[in-house]
Amino acid sequence: MGSFVVARAAATTTTTTSLQLTLLLLCLLSAAAAADTSYKSRWCSEEKYAAGGPYARSVETMLLDLQAIAEFFPDVNGTLVVDGDGDGGGSIPCYGSRTCSYTDEWSFVAGCQSCFAEAVKQLRARCRPHRIGAQIKLKDCSVRYENVRFF
Repeated sequence: MGSFVVARAAATTTTTTSLQLTLLLLCLLSAAAAADTSYKSRWCSEEKYAAGGPYARSVETMLLDLQAIAEFFPDVNGTLVVDGDGDGGGSIPCYGSRTCSYTDEWSFVAGCQSCFAEAVKQLRARCRPHRIGAQIKLKDCSVRYENVRFF
């Protein structure tokens, strides 16, 4: 009966050690998957647009599209032109671009997407209210939008 207790304790220790190693590996992989979003620089236009106007809708659509990696904007690096109304009638187009230099091939898309989300968040915080153009550069990515074509 004593050997049964020892065998059971050994199995529990092995299971606990395996679980600890698995958790450690997952933590290391998730840490490696994070893009570096440390702030580098920003540019904010001096000109402002009217809140609630046609260009405001275009900017909001642009900022949502720049941080999303989806079938409508699948390229991680690229440019985009949006019309806030979606119908071309009465809105003012907004031109945007994004770049990502995150290099982990195993989590490239996830790393870039999280970097773009953080870039848009910082852009909103550092360049508000209602700038007609803005750009933010983080260590691993950048996001820019304007009311004129710049690409």
